[in-house]
Amino acid sequence: MSQLATLAVLTTVLAAPAPSGPVDVAYRYDLADFTGRIPYSDARVVVDAPRSEVYTLYGNEVRVFNHAGMEICRFEIDLATGRVPDLGIEENGDMLLLLYASGGGEGTKEWSLLRADFRGRPLGEIAMDRSGSAKDLLPNRLLLRSGKIWLVSQLQMRAAVYSREGTLERVLDLATLAGLPEEDRGNAEVSGFDVASDGTVVFAIPVQFRVHAIDPDGGVRSFGKTGSAAGNFGVLGDVALDGAGNIFVSDRLRSVVIVFTREFRFLREFGQTTGREWLARPGALALDPSGWLYVSQTRSRGVAVFAIASAP
Repeated sequence: MSQLATLAVLTTVLAAPAPSGPVDVAYRYDLADFTGRIPYSDARVVVDAPRSEVYTLYGNEVRVFNHAGMEICRFEIDLATGRVPDLGIEENGDMLLLLYASGGGEGTKEWSLLRADFRGRPLGEIAMDRSGSAKDLLPNRLLLRSGKIWLVSQLQMRAAVYSREGTLERVLDLATLAGLPEEDRGNAEVSGFDVASDGTVVFAIPVQFRVHAIDPDGGVRSFGKTGSAAGNFGVLGDVALDGAGNIFVSDRLRSVVIVFTREFRFLREFGQTTGREWLARPGALALDPSGWLYVSQTRSRGVAVFAIASAP
């Protein structure tokens, strides 16, 4: 399939009036067990909204936390099964594990998608269509959104959309959609990626200092500029969308999370404070529908949890 003919228009938007209101942010707690905060550095975080739980992935270790941020169980994915860069939680509680064959080193190209139960016990592999432009895809991100499986290669700057049965629907060349010159591809990657319930896709490319949005109608918009002032970007990390369409962006260099409206109007940022609200080079972000934002950090600072209230 071609690169979605409707994605041909690339429009740059710096600022625009927005109908959405302010966003209130309040620190709540860090993910913890009975000994205290778990000292992760750059853990993956995945929300299981139907059960009000959150999963973390660190190496091949999976931990599950309740809505109060306390660990309720943990288990290891056997390295003989494979190396796990990411996972997703299905509506019925089963897990999808993105696996790379063990023994092949970091550069192995043997990947698979495994369905497992809520304790990581294998239930069977999903046969993924790897034809066409997905033939050489090497994904390292997995998202489950609105009945679809999204597999993203941040280094290759491509995203493949699959049905839950593994049928390939389309592949997005994110570098092309972002207007990145061909000669710059070798020095660029996607740092963050998210998909809203209406099909809006957002992704960040740090070397451009920009966040891009692919609208449901196929139009591509972008925003961002480098700088140390509030609302500007240092080193882009992850991106996440809330139910109001607001865009949350982690900035590793400035150690903040920045919030913009869907029209890219700057609302606020937080993280450069003292005490518990201080963030250490935040990376992965995860939002759940009840208004909790999970922020993964470096320097063994673990995962901080914030209550988010967005005006409609």
